[in-house]
Amino acid sequence: MFKRTGAPTLFSYISMRWFRFMPSMIGIICFHILWPLMGSGPVFKKYANELTEPCSRNWWTNILFINNWLLLPDMCLVHTWFMSADFQLHILSFFAILALSKTWSRGFGVVLCTSLILCGIAIPSLVNYKTNGPPMPMPFEEPDLDQFYRDLNT
Repeated sequence: MFKRTGAPTLFSYISMRWFRFMPSMIGIICFHILWPLMGSGPVFKKYANELTEPCSRNWWTNILFINNWLLLPDMCLVHTWFMSADFQLHILSFFAILALSKTWSRGFGVVLCTSLILCGIAIPSLVNYKTNGPPMPMPFEEPDLDQFYRDLNT
């Protein structure tokens, strides 16, 4: 993973994380796609097909960890959006760690990390301001606002 200089290569940094997550993700996707074949009943097939249909179309987005960029109805395994966000932030953190290491100047690393923190605060604030969204996540009684919140945050 590390060269002689002590700095990790980008490929090894990403691939080690990817190979750590992939076996369980592939197993879950396979189980989810095959789930309609494992049961029976008057309404089982209907609901099972509704849940597994997005996985049949978009399973590859989970493999590449980009499924959090899809809208909620198109997501395969909605609960794994966090894994994709975590993986993407992990890639971004590589550059922050590299900037803070001895390879580049420490001042540049501090400026980069401070900029990333400020962007992490400013971007969600601007999105909420522009879309007239609520300042905090909360369940909504109105279906339009509930769908808006789901599409915006998942």
